Amino acid sequence: MIRLSQEHLQTIRTHAESTYPDECCGIILGYLASESKIVVEVMPIENAWNTEGAAKFLGESTAESKRHRLYAWQGYSYIIVTVQNRKAGELRNWSLDDRHQFQAEAIENIKSDLV
Repeated sequence: MIRLSQEHLQTIRTHAESTYPDECCGIILGYLASESKIVVEVMPIENAWNTEGAAKFLGESTAESKRHRLYAWQGYSYIIVTVQNRKAGELRNWSLDDRHQFQAEAIENIKSDLV
């Protein structure tokens, strides 16, 4: 499970909307605490993958994407946000298992004063 504040979630949504229709990218910093990952900072960054390179992966869901599995690291969380008509929607989180397959990982919204 990954635990983020409302401010972190809003930063992710705002960044996704600002880069639409292109794929956004960011860095999530935090620490491990027993059975969860605690986020302390979300940093939107420019996505180095250009539109042409990403176009060949259209039609393939992110969780199944060969490109994403190839470059993903175990233990890290990969948050995906849908954007339709320039409006951020559902957020889902994935983590790579020991078989190099993405598995859904819960997202928990926490109060800002806990991080």
